[in-house]
Amino acid sequence: RPSWGLAWASLAQSKVLALGRELDRETYAAVDKALIFGPWEPEVQKKVAWVGMYAWDRFSAAMQERIRIAIVRGLGNHPYYRTIIKMAVDLRWESRLRPLLLNDDQRSRLLHHLTQRDGA
Repeated sequence: RPSWGLAWASLAQSKVLALGRELDRETYAAVDKALIFGPWEPEVQKKVAWVGMYAWDRFSAAMQERIRIAIVRGLGNHPYYRTIIKMAVDLRWESRLRPLLLNDDQRSRLLHHLTQRDGA
């Protein structure tokens, strides 16, 4: 359905998985529509967060800000924030995520995942 945020977020994620960091016009449009039609849906927030973190440098500053807002909204959703923090560590996006974390539990979870990743 054209007004389902999750459908657009899923399309964007599929396109990124197929194209890698070389995004096309359809991918940008899908992210845009996901953020328009599903800004408060946790699954949309997770998918948009993944797409945004994966291809951050390919987005305009304005779209980066919209993605950042979706990530902050996702961090406000329990238990989805755990997935977003793990994603950020897996995609080596933790330096951008750190200032967005909302509380000590999230900072602790980030440290936990970093320790696991780095084997310390």
